[in-house]
Amino acid sequence: MKYNIPILLLLFFAATANSQISRQFTVDVTRAPVWSDTRSSVFTGTFTIRDIPEPNKRVKVGYTLEVIKELPESAFAKEDWALRLYYYDNVVQVLGDTLFVWPGPHYRGQIYTGSFEFMPLVSGNWDITFYYQGHEGYLLPSNYLKGISLQWCIDEDGTIHYLGPKRYDIERTCENARVSFFSKDSVFFKLFPEQRGQESFEYEIMVAPLPKIGDTSTILFDLKANKDIPEGCRIDLHTFGLTLPIPPDKLSPPFYKGQEILYVVKIVPMSFRDEHRITLILMQNGEFDNNHLTQAIGCSMIFDDDNNLRYFCRSTDGLPENKYSSRLPEAGSKIKPRRLRLDIDQDKINDRWEILRHLEKQK
Repeated sequence: MKYNIPILLLLFFAATANSQISRQFTVDVTRAPVWSDTRSSVFTGTFTIRDIPEPNKRVKVGYTLEVIKELPESAFAKEDWALRLYYYDNVVQVLGDTLFVWPGPHYRGQIYTGSFEFMPLVSGNWDITFYYQGHEGYLLPSNYLKGISLQWCIDEDGTIHYLGPKRYDIERTCENARVSFFSKDSVFFKLFPEQRGQESFEYEIMVAPLPKIGDTSTILFDLKANKDIPEGCRIDLHTFGLTLPIPPDKLSPPFYKGQEILYVVKIVPMSFRDEHRITLILMQNGEFDNNHLTQAIGCSMIFDDDNNLRYFCRSTDGLPENKYSSRLPEAGSKIKPRRLRLDIDQDKINDRWEILRHLEKQK
């Protein structure tokens, strides 16, 4: 993995004197631009990052918060504050508690310190935000409710391009590819949080061993219905660039809200110059007016010229074309997408649980 250290040093607001040895940096959120939300927050502060964030590696972050406003005499100033660490829980993993209690009473200039650890899981532009969780019954000015953010931009190859206070211009310049970082043994991929509760199914996708051209891997779809899926709906399996050595089970509604379904598919990636895809597609009919696509659950795989997995993502949107086209030395024969209609076989549920437990141990 390569680090663009000159860009890092340029973009960091401040760095400690021993940063070249310990790779420790201090992000001073008190010096955020005038147009940022930080200017109107009840508190501000600094984040001290103990190491440069890397994919699937723990990073410890210390924080020092300071009250920067005169607080009126009220229960808000006297009682403890509950601070929530907000993050995109499917693109980063925070290790430990995300709720912190800042003891009262509070006054301008008061200091609060602590730390947390996180692990980047998906490339792109992301941030972790401290904000006041609030207290039922408090009527506060809206500017008291804003928090402070630690933002980073990490590309699909694991290189950090920005680490610092929240900046909206970084959102425009950071590559938008959302590639899941994976271990040497398996891939773990989840539904993005902004979609949670809006889709027919919440889902997680686990793959082991790592897909490789010509080798067999097992994909486990862990589905949970967010609503009733009536009888007569159809679930198809679409693949592109993959062969299925064992015919998969079928999935047939009805499914009921809260029902969990573990669905297993074995795949063999073909030597093919393009992204390889597998997708479950739910189409509803019956009580609805006509068939229409309601959800696509799947992933794309990009292989390198050594036949090993290079990128794993929900789609190639935002990924530069030169990173997913013509990566294999020889193009395979022309491939047509495959479509299978699925019905679930409950008799094989125990086998799926064994696969799930195996994958959970490798996370």
